[in-house]
Amino acid sequence: MSEQTLPSSGETEKHADAGYDKALKSRHISMIAIGGAIGTGLFLGAGGRLAQAGPALAIVYAVCGLFAFFVVRSLGELILHRPSSGLFVSYAREFMGEKGAYVAGWMHFLNWSTTGIADITAIALYAHFWSYFAPIPQWALALIALAVVLKVNLVSVKLFGEMAFRFAIVKVAALVLFMIIGIVLLVTQHPVDGLAPGPRLIADHGGIFPPGVLPMILIVQGVVFAYASVELAGVAAGETESPQKIMLVLTAAMSSLNSGLYSTGRILRSMSVAGSAPKFTGVMNRNQVPYGGILLMAAVCVLGVGLNYVVPKDAFEIVLNFAAIGILATWAIIVPCHLLFVRRANRGELTRPSVRLPGSPWTELTALVFLAAVVVPMAFDKTGRITVLALPAIVVALVIGWFCLRKRIDISAFEKADQ
Repeated sequence: MSEQTLPSSGETEKHADAGYDKALKSRHISMIAIGGAIGTGLFLGAGGRLAQAGPALAIVYAVCGLFAFFVVRSLGELILHRPSSGLFVSYAREFMGEKGAYVAGWMHFLNWSTTGIADITAIALYAHFWSYFAPIPQWALALIALAVVLKVNLVSVKLFGEMAFRFAIVKVAALVLFMIIGIVLLVTQHPVDGLAPGPRLIADHGGIFPPGVLPMILIVQGVVFAYASVELAGVAAGETESPQKIMLVLTAAMSSLNSGLYSTGRILRSMSVAGSAPKFTGVMNRNQVPYGGILLMAAVCVLGVGLNYVVPKDAFEIVLNFAAIGILATWAIIVPCHLLFVRRANRGELTRPSVRLPGSPWTELTALVFLAAVVVPMAFDKTGRITVLALPAIVVALVIGWFCLRKRIDISAFEKADQ
């Protein structure tokens, strides 16, 4: 079946979810969503961003958080319309055709393969804070972390759900503890390194923008990275029993890597069924886990182990910028999918759920402008400039890949999966 003859509705897409073990519970989905927003970017990235921009970091987090909310709310409405483990790849296929699904899937792969490298780097850096692990090379710790999380993902979705749940519980508890400590220090005015906390501390050291406004703009892509994976609850929706009723520090990195392997495996399988990803990425094991796609991402993460060997001090910052590009592209697929969904609903072709994104279509258009604007300041950062210059190569790779795979595109394969 050619792209021009794709069905207008997403009914056949549901067949891509055939074979999954519906083992995730409400508590799993809730903590995957909460834990997704509390990851490596927050704990390891926030320190460097705070040093660059000062208290203005809080403003950047608030602005990025608002647009992250718009993205997640858009995705939530699509999930209630039709839950799918293929997530935004599935919705891109329904509303934008197979080319949209192809771009969405591979940009998600870029996002999580580079985020996975950032995560194993963070794990290795954190582990070196303990004297027990200090003699072990950074690259070896990264490799061990990858092996452990890979094993968890290949066993079963139930084990993944339990691990994600427990990781997220620790992250949330640690974050709450940090907040309590901060409140106590503020109330008691207990000095830290000889300085009393409070508004005066900010006022006496340059105010909200001590280094100026420009550093605040330059750190936006790093903050966007911190919000990565808030969309993962949607991937899990395809393996939960009742999706309609459901819609920091070493552990944070392990949790993020765990989630990345999980989501990428499911999305690559959805693409493989349609023919826009290699066939082996669609293979399921006896535990109903799409291990082909998971192993492909793990293979890329192994390259990250090499990066930790060659440039251990710079590995995290290098991959963070590439991950940010993947995140922006992923979000930039979700938003227009929702916009097209709303247009169909307005024509009476579909029914919008009761939980809706407010302010449509202006909300979606504003979000798209913001996502495009985030790329601009990256060109003014040394590491970010490398990423921006790599964008043409990414586009060329996507085009070449499409022409290599387009003859294999066959949406009728979704129907075969259900027979």
